[in-house]
Amino acid sequence: MQEKNEFGYKKGTRKDLYCQLLLKGIYSKPEILKAVKEKFGSASGNAFNFFLRDLRLSGYTIISAPILKLVPKKK
Repeated sequence: MQEKNEFGYKKGTRKDLYCQLLLKGIYSKPEILKAVKEKFGSASGNAFNFFLRDLRLSGYTIISAPILKLVPKKK
């Protein structure tokens, strides 16, 4: 049987990586998806949204706030 993290997800999976990144303080969705894409080769914003929904349904409270990111203007 595979080992599970503190949230009940199998270690070494995308959901485990989502948890690790959130615990490290990385809250920006683009940054999280970038890290997942680097490790697994692809990343889906929809899958991340379902992960957050699953956490909420499991009884965890997720406090979301907008993350502002400045992007240079296109010339």
